[in-house]
Formats: sequence, structure tokens, C-alpha cells
Amino acid sequence: MHYPQNEVEARITDRRADDVLTGVVAVLVGAGATAETLTKAAMALGDVEVTGPVVVPPVPRPKDPAAALVRHTLVTGVRALLLADLDVRRDVPDAVHQMRVAARTLRSDLRVFAPLFAGDWSTALRDELRATSDALGTARDLEVQLERLLASAALLPEPAGTMAARAVRSGLTPRREAAIDAAMEALGTERHVDLLVDLVAAAASPQLSPTAAGAIADVVPPLLGSAMRRLRRALVQLDLDGPAPPWHRARVLAKRARYAADAAAPVLRRARRQAAGLAQLTDSLGRAHDAAVALGELEALAQDVDGPTGYALGLLARWQETAERSARCEALAAWSRLAKDSRHLVA
Repeated sequence: MHYPQNEVEARITDRRADDVLTGVVAVLVGAGATAETLTKAAMALGDVEVTGPVVVPPVPRPKDPAAALVRHTLVTGVRALLLADLDVRRDVPDAVHQMRVAARTLRSDLRVFAPLFAGDWSTALRDELRATSDALGTARDLEVQLERLLASAALLPEPAGTMAARAVRSGLTPRREAAIDAAMEALGTERHVDLLVDLVAAAASPQLSPTAAGAIADVVPPLLGSAMRRLRRALVQLDLDGPAPPWHRARVLAKRARYAADAAAPVLRRARRQAAGLAQLTDSLGRAHDAAVALGELEALAQDVDGPTGYALGLLARWQETAERSARCEALAAWSRLAKDSRHLVA
């Protein structure tokens, strides 16, 4: 693929560093550059009209209207999704994961800011983003499990390690390849292209409610507080030795709260502190979830293997059980630290 020699692309990987990107763009524009559309995105979309903002608006101030933060967040999220989409098509390492994260983050942002949108304007976009995330989910989950279980198998004594690794590869690799093919097929549909176009249009002109005219410092904290209260209700009901589903639900709510805090972090100092604490919590809950999923995969694999291989997979399962419990303990400790410091809880 050829790009014009006079085209310069500036991108960041941390959404909380948008001020850096804004400064870089300002320098380029000051030197005579002109901010244009995402040429690579237009190429990926094909012969369709792509309009709207491509340069992330300046980070608003706490006294600015909440609408400014909504636009800043949407443009940031849409750019991240478009760039990740391109990386997936180029088979860039970790691109599936990054696109899935981008889709989930943008969907969460639309959910958190729903009271600031007119009517049910964001509902259809959230539904389509969920479909995109689901299309990538199986491939990403199998990728995680392959890496996790093969790394654990390498630590087992021989010949158990080799037998376990062979069973894991033969059972998961074909499924992962099929899942990647299915994901790429989904990304090539007219439905997905329509979503990308709709997202660019939505970021350019979100339909906002009168509430969005209020100051960020007044309007946004209650939205973050709502996400934290839902998370708190889920966490206080967890049992360290309980089943996996409630822990998975807590993980989902923790991610939503984290994405919400991340969206407000460039503007509100309290949100930055909250985001840091939630990052520790979601990481621990994520490890617990991965271990629980690994146990299910190992149970399924053990149904069709010989006795020695089944024993090797049982050794792997014991490791996953230990890892799950350890991660749960870390999650509860992370929540305890977060809850004790009232400054982290946006009321």
C-alpha cells in the first residue's frame, strides 16, 4: 500500500496522553501542515464517504460543557477503533486484542454518557459495537488460552509438559484459526463498514441532550459515581471460593467503571486517581477470569485423551486453580484499597 510522501501520521497508544498528541498536531499545523482525513481509514473503508473530525479536539477544562468531553472521548475512541481495524487487516501482532479493547471502550463510553445523549441515539451504535467485539472475542480468548496454557505446560516436569502442550495445541489451534477466519469475514461485511461510517458521523455530530450543556465538573462525577455504585454492589457479594459467574460479572462492571474513569481522567484529577485504582482491580479480575476459562478448556480437552495425557492436563488444571484463587485475593485487596480511600470514589 502506498502513502503520499508528504503525509505525516501522529498517533498515541494511551488515551490519557491526548494532550501530547494535541501538542504534536499544533506544532505540525504551525509549521504549515494541514489536518486532513484519515487516509488509511479511507483506504480501508473503500469507496465510501468518510467525513468528520480526525484530529482529537483539545482536552477540555472542568468548567467547559460536558459536550466537549463527550466529543473528545468519541473522537478518541473512533480513531482508536479505525486504526486497530487497519492493523487487524494487516495481521499486526496483538491487533485483534487492541481492536476488541477499542470496541469495548467506545461502547462503554457511549453507555456511561448515555444520559448526555438525546433519547436512545447511542443504543444502535452500542449494539453494533457489541457485535464487533463478539466477532473478535472467540479468536482473542483462544489466543490468550493458548499462550497461557503453553506457558504453564513448559513449567511441568517431563514428559507431562510435552504431552500437555501437544494436547493444548491440537485442541485449541484449529479453533483459533477458524475463529480468526470468522472474525475477518465479519470485518469484511457491509454491516461492519456501515458501523465505521456511522461512528465517524457520530463523533462529528453527536446528538446531545440539554444536560450536556452543564459543566464537566458538575455533570460527569455523578455518571462515574453511578458506575462505581454498581461495581460496589457486585463486589461486596463475592465469595472467595464461590463460582466463577459472579466474579465475571464484577469484572465486566469493573471494566465499565475503569473506562468511565479513563474518559474523564484528562479533565478531572479525582478520575485519574480512580482510574489508577480500577486498573489494578480489573487486571486482577482479568487474571482470575482467564484462569477460570482455562479450567473449562482443560476439562473439555481431557475428555478425549489417554490416561497419561489426562494426568498432565490435570497438573495444568491444578496450576490454574491456584492462579484463580490468588488473583481473586489480589482483586479483593485492590478493591479494599480503593474503597478505603474515599478520594477514589467519585460521588
